[in-house]
Amino acid sequence: MSLEKKTKIFCTMGPACWDVPTITKLIDAGMNTARLNFSHGDHEAHGATLKRVREAAATRPSKNIAILLDTKGPEIRTGFFQEKCNGKIHLKKGGTIELCTDYSYKGDESKIACTYKSLPTSVQPGSTVLIADGSLVLTVTECKSDSVMCRIENDQSIGERKNCNLPNVKVDLPVLQEKDINDLQNFAVPNKVDYIAASFVQCAADIAFIRSTLGEGGKHDAAIMPLVSSVNIACGEHAGNLKLIQETVSNARHHATAIGGHPGHSDPDHFGRRPLTISPEVAADLVMNQVARIAAVAGDDLHHVKLHGALYHQVGTNEALAIAVSRALAVEWPHLLLYAAAGSLLTSIAESEGLRVISEAFTDRRYNESGDLVSRTEDNAIVTNPNEAAAQAYEIVRRNVITTPSGKQIPISAGTLCVHGDGPIPFEIIQAIRTLLTREGVRISRPIHH
Repeated sequence: MSLEKKTKIFCTMGPACWDVPTITKLIDAGMNTARLNFSHGDHEAHGATLKRVREAAATRPSKNIAILLDTKGPEIRTGFFQEKCNGKIHLKKGGTIELCTDYSYKGDESKIACTYKSLPTSVQPGSTVLIADGSLVLTVTECKSDSVMCRIENDQSIGERKNCNLPNVKVDLPVLQEKDINDLQNFAVPNKVDYIAASFVQCAADIAFIRSTLGEGGKHDAAIMPLVSSVNIACGEHAGNLKLIQETVSNARHHATAIGGHPGHSDPDHFGRRPLTISPEVAADLVMNQVARIAAVAGDDLHHVKLHGALYHQVGTNEALAIAVSRALAVEWPHLLLYAAAGSLLTSIAESEGLRVISEAFTDRRYNESGDLVSRTEDNAIVTNPNEAAAQAYEIVRRNVITTPSGKQIPISAGTLCVHGDGPIPFEIIQAIRTLLTREGVRISRPIHH
């Protein structure tokens, strides 16, 4: 009697096992997933390994071999030592050592540096600090302005630049560093990697950030493009890059999908969803530069502009910002439609500046009774049930209302419906919306200005 294997086997690809014959042996031995460790190596080396894995997998067509990209993620490391230490310090249990945030400091047995600037405000007396994969255990005894004092809990010798972990502490570092974003967008997406293993995930927002990084020009785009009438393409500031812009524009053209520029804050660590203080002049320049970037690729096919994230809401509610952005668009891009939140200040101001505005509503976000969106910090902010999203779309289109979480119906009039591509199940939500609206006789097409 054969037993079904429930446990999956992940194998890290390295020099000892990355040739095709050895990978084939691993598959025969039960490997389910090949792990690529992006803490080491570059895209060229990992690409060569990936090619060999798929070559080996092709010889075993009955086996499904997945590819996992393991990000390097944010890291905290200790610093360098004084020359007299010869690259190593020897610590004794019961002694004390100071961890400072000045990374230029050359340490010794009494004081060493670390890369984490927020260390003194992130820990407190009693917190544990693990160094060198936990081989050295420290307990915080005092927090100073730029350092912490620690008690040494075990005898241990450590070298320079060792990893540092803070158990049960929310580290003030984004889950994806610049390298990680590049690895996901320029390796994972084009190479159709199956899984992402994210290092040092601390909260649900970290997962959302990873999904958003993949979503803009990521795995969902090809599937949803035939189902939508227009797309908003990130312009390289909050997400995206020239290559992704080119690929997404090409895909949109193939499906005759209206192409829109999606300018956002230059804040990829927070996916452009963190409000930043900006002047009207900076807001206008931010939008115009990003529209110019996508216009250089899309040309006459550029159909509309829709601001992204925090910039969308700030310009939608701040009169000075709305005027500056509207006037800039009216001068440089008067032929483009502007997608703006239904009932927003931006809608009325943009129209007064001569722009052609399409009012927008969200099918996968919940609304407050005041008519603004429920904050993403709230648990019920996002609609994740496809049928619920479809019902909200129907209410907007046929009844010009939205039902709030409290059950109250508020009026809304919109000419276009937005579904976030970085959501957990955008494909399923869009399918449900199309199915319901089509059944009810609603024709879905690119927005036009009457």
